Amino acid sequence: MTTTEKIFDYDKLVEAYNTNLDVTLRGFRPAEEMLDTWVPDDDPVRSLSNLVEAAQLCGSDSISVRVANKIIEHQAAALLKEKLASLGEVGCRAEPGAVVFTIAHLQETASFRSVRPIYQQRLRARFANLRFKRELRVRENQIPLRATEEHCTLAWAVQTDAHVITDAVFDGTARGPMLAALDAFCEILVGLPVLEARDHAIIRLEFSLRDPRQRHPIAGIVLPQNADPLFRLPSSLANRLFNDYLTSTGYRPAANFFDPGPRAAWAALSPAQREARVTAALAAHGAVLGLKNGEVQVVDCNHAYAVTVRFGDQLPISAKRSLALALERLVREHCDPRLEVFCEEKKDLSKLRRQIEKVN
Repeated sequence: MTTTEKIFDYDKLVEAYNTNLDVTLRGFRPAEEMLDTWVPDDDPVRSLSNLVEAAQLCGSDSISVRVANKIIEHQAAALLKEKLASLGEVGCRAEPGAVVFTIAHLQETASFRSVRPIYQQRLRARFANLRFKRELRVRENQIPLRATEEHCTLAWAVQTDAHVITDAVFDGTARGPMLAALDAFCEILVGLPVLEARDHAIIRLEFSLRDPRQRHPIAGIVLPQNADPLFRLPSSLANRLFNDYLTSTGYRPAANFFDPGPRAAWAALSPAQREARVTAALAAHGAVLGLKNGEVQVVDCNHAYAVTVRFGDQLPISAKRSLALALERLVREHCDPRLEVFCEEKKDLSKLRRQIEKVN
């Protein structure tokens, strides 16, 4: 992480601000020009966040602030670090009676604030490790396709006998969020039939970039068209490449029934092994979803594409519905991306009705 030589003392900054306000009255300025827009707040989390934002607006790429322990209560420390992480890369070190926070890469992070917050974290993580901004790999029985729009280029190598994308790369001078989105898009495209790439790749991209800890701001059905303007360009480039493929090869697609199926390594496991893997994933990451011991039990994993769970009776139906979706995302991330979560069928408690059903 980049560090700064100068460390601002938060207590002294507040004291200097109040002194200037009381003595100078009008035309007062802070000792540091970069803090010209900063105004202290009684809420230390909000005050420190505003301090970092002021440095960011001034063009600084990093800032270090020393904060006395008495200012940050234990319950506010985690909230402060999370808030500062939305502004840059955060590091902290303890000193006697204080903590020094260093927030770096402020300008890079600022470019991501044009995107909805639910996508910012994963886009920033992706931008730190771009893997598909490189030369396209084309082999025999494959054709290269390339489309350019708004100074960004997306390229595919397509195997013509199977109509499958074997490689995907991008290039361009766009800002960080778009480069990160195109990089993630290329990873999703590799291995997809061109029809599936046209139909659903952008939907897969939007879903993959969501932060599951945040609630989506779209109240209804979330589509790339209404999720964020970020998804317009990748979608447009993919459509152009698909149309180019039709023109180049004469390919005429039928109905799209593509299903990637479970990964070979996952499908090769026995039901007991899959059940153990899912149970371990719930034990390791269930706390993030607010799960407590006994609230969810894995019933079986007899099919490689499905896991059946049983919810505790203490959970209301509304909680079970939202929890089932969260569980499905968790097991897809930590076990297999094709997994679906099913709730255990609840048997009819009436013995008489069960006997009638057997007779019929």
